[in-house]
Amino acid sequence: DYPRPQVLALAPLEGPRAPGWRRKSDSSEALVKGLLLCASLASAAASASRQQRPAQQQQRRLGRRQRSRVRRSAGAGVELPELAIGTWAWGNRLLWQYTPEMDDDLRRAFELCVERGACFFDTGDTYGTGDLDGRSESLLGQFDAGLPAPLPWPLPSPRRPILATKWAPKVWMLSRESLVESCKRSIGRMGRVDVGQLHWPPAFFHESQLLDGLGDVYEQGLVKGVGLSNYGPQGLQGVVNRLAERGVPVATAQVQFSLLTENNDAFVETCLELGVKPIAYSPLCLGLLSGKYNEEGATLPPPPRGWLLGALSGDANFKRLLGVLDEIGKGRGKTRAQVAINWCVCKGAMPLVGVKNVIQAEENLGAIGWRLSDNEVLELDRASRAAPKTQPNPVSVP
Repeated sequence: DYPRPQVLALAPLEGPRAPGWRRKSDSSEALVKGLLLCASLASAAASASRQQRPAQQQQRRLGRRQRSRVRRSAGAGVELPELAIGTWAWGNRLLWQYTPEMDDDLRRAFELCVERGACFFDTGDTYGTGDLDGRSESLLGQFDAGLPAPLPWPLPSPRRPILATKWAPKVWMLSRESLVESCKRSIGRMGRVDVGQLHWPPAFFHESQLLDGLGDVYEQGLVKGVGLSNYGPQGLQGVVNRLAERGVPVATAQVQFSLLTENNDAFVETCLELGVKPIAYSPLCLGLLSGKYNEEGATLPPPPRGWLLGALSGDANFKRLLGVLDEIGKGRGKTRAQVAINWCVCKGAMPLVGVKNVIQAEENLGAIGWRLSDNEVLELDRASRAAPKTQPNPVSVP
C-alpha cells in the first residue's frame, strides 16, 4: 500500500564517469549472477520472440510516448529514494565537532546508505569551517569515486548516487556568471553535480542575476536539475514561473521541516501542485527529537548547538511530544528518531537526515519502508502544535 517512488525529472548529464574500484569478492559474485541471468533471459527470449514480437512493438510505442511526456516536463526520469542523506556535519568543527579522523566512519556510512537505497546526498559549497571550507563536497566526491564501477549492460550494477549541492548567494556574487563559476568549482570538488540548488533566497539587488545563473547551469548541461532551499510557497511559485519561461524545471525545494517547526502543509501542497519534490531538512531538529539529550545523565553538546538543546529540553510540551514519539515507537519496535523521520515521509516530504557513522545510518534507514497510521500522524500533529518551535520557517515569509 506504500506510494510508488517519486520520479524526479532530470536532464541527462553527459561526461566521463568517475574512476572507481571494485572489491574482488563483490565483482566475482556479481559477474557469476549476471552471466547466469543473461543465459536464462536469452533462452527464454529465443523461444518466445516470434509470439511476443507484436506485443513488444506495441509496448515500445507506448514507452516512447511515456518517455516523451517526461522529457517535455524536464528530462530523463530518475527515481528519488524515500530518504536523503545530508552532509552538513562533514567538515564542520563548530556545530558537529568534525575531525579528519572521522573520514573512515563517514565513508562506511556513505557506502551503507548507497547499498540500502538511500542514494540522494545533499551538501553545500559552504559546508566546512575555517580551513576546511568545501570539505563536505570534497569528501562526497571522494566517496562517490570510490564506489564500484558499473558493470556493462545487462550485468547488474549498483545504483549510482544522486549528488546534490547548494550554492550560497554571497553578497559579492553580482552576476549570473558568478553562480555558474560556483557550480564549476563544486564539480571540481565532487566530480559531478546532479542537482544544483540556491542555498537561500538572494538579496533583492542580485536575486534576478543569480536566478538567471541557476537557469544557465541547467541549460549548459552542468547539472541534471535545479532546486531551491529556504523558500516559502510564494517565493517558490515565483521562481518556478520565472524559470519555466526558459523551459527550466525546478526539481526540488527544501525547508526546515520537523515536529518542532511551523506547519509545512501549505509548502508541501504548493510543491505538489508545481511538480516539485519537497525535502525536509533537520527532521530531528539537530538531534533534539531523538530524545537522547533528555535522558538521565545525558551530556549536551558544546555551544551553540547545546544552547538550543538546553533551552528546549526542559519544556513540558516538548517532553509530552517525546512521550508520544516513545509510545508510538514502542508499539512499532521503532525509536523516537525513526518515528519522527517517518512522520515527515507521511507528510509528503523526503527527509534529509545527517549521518556521521554506521550506527546513525542504520537507525535512520530504519525510518523508511513502513508508514505511520493516520491516527498516529494526527496524534503527533496535536503534540507538535503544542510544542515549542525552534525558529521561524521560510513558509511564513512571503
